[in-house]
Amino acid sequence: MIRIGFTGDIGFTRYFKGREEADFVDEKLISFLNDADYTVLNVEGAVAAPTHAGLFVHTNSPKAIPQFKRMHGNIWNLANNHTMDAEEDGMIETLRHAKEAGAQTIGAGANLEGAMTPVIIEEEGGIGLFGVAYTKKNVPASKEHAGCLVESQTDEIREVVKGIKEKCRWCVMVIHSGSEFLDIPTKNYRDTYRSYIDMGVDVIVAHHPHVPENYELYKGKYIFYSLGNFIFDTDYQRVQPHTTEGILLKLSFTEKEVTFEAQGTKIDRETGTIGPAELPVVFTCLDEADYEYLSPLACKRYLEHERNRSTFVNPEEVQGFTVEDWLVRWKKEIDGGRAVLRCCLEEAPKYDPEKHDPKYAELEAYLV
Repeated sequence: MIRIGFTGDIGFTRYFKGREEADFVDEKLISFLNDADYTVLNVEGAVAAPTHAGLFVHTNSPKAIPQFKRMHGNIWNLANNHTMDAEEDGMIETLRHAKEAGAQTIGAGANLEGAMTPVIIEEEGGIGLFGVAYTKKNVPASKEHAGCLVESQTDEIREVVKGIKEKCRWCVMVIHSGSEFLDIPTKNYRDTYRSYIDMGVDVIVAHHPHVPENYELYKGKYIFYSLGNFIFDTDYQRVQPHTTEGILLKLSFTEKEVTFEAQGTKIDRETGTIGPAELPVVFTCLDEADYEYLSPLACKRYLEHERNRSTFVNPEEVQGFTVEDWLVRWKKEIDGGRAVLRCCLEEAPKYDPEKHDPKYAELEAYLV
């Protein structure tokens, strides 16, 4: 049996900046990760000095590398929307630091070939892992330039999956996608992730929403839609619920099956520590009937998240907005390609507060 651990978002920035050498992660969580043969860390941002500043610029000091080692981080996922925040030189520096730390990388590279290169584990019939990031705001790798393997590079993703499946029993996709603060994925994300399973992927582990989401079994294969935050905390996060919650995941592979165990985590903003917690209520296996019932409420909640987000980022621009003003704004964003807003605006009106199934009471309370 081979065990592989996975974390949600890790970024030594904002409230964790300057604490790279501090001992703030509970030993129980460290032990959970060290119990795995391999641990995939989602390293959110380059491991390099920033080249510019901004609300959404995140990089990690190389001083964090001993923490990565303490967490048994022998695989770094670099496919995320902050990997190129220190530009191309920052990517090259990040790759150098990983190599010096004895860590392999997935999802990004000095060129497209590097970004497409999977990590291959020989045991249990072979396990191939690769990383992908969402397209918008991410820099796609090319033959000549550094960047990420991104969702719009469908042919390249298909090529990676085909190559892994020719050599390995198992294909694992680590994907940094989804929409921030979305508690249950909308249909467009579910359809996209399911298409990767149809392509030949056996397990999908996702992050980026900064909150935990559910998981599902699709054609007998696991899709974990979001592990939430692990080491990540900003003022932007703090205006949204559930951003202190995260999940550590451990997949166990034999030649015949994949099983998992999970551990809840929670950021204590008073003490600045991260400790074990109960698994979030939303981290449960939802089938089609569950999804149909809960999706309208989740979409309604997401529109509230959007108002919070826009009010934080552009308070003067949206001050005094009416319902009609929000709809006009969102229509423009939909026209610009934000499919999640279209899904949520279509689904949210289906929510009926008078309808109540006791089976979902705990989940409804979580979403509200």
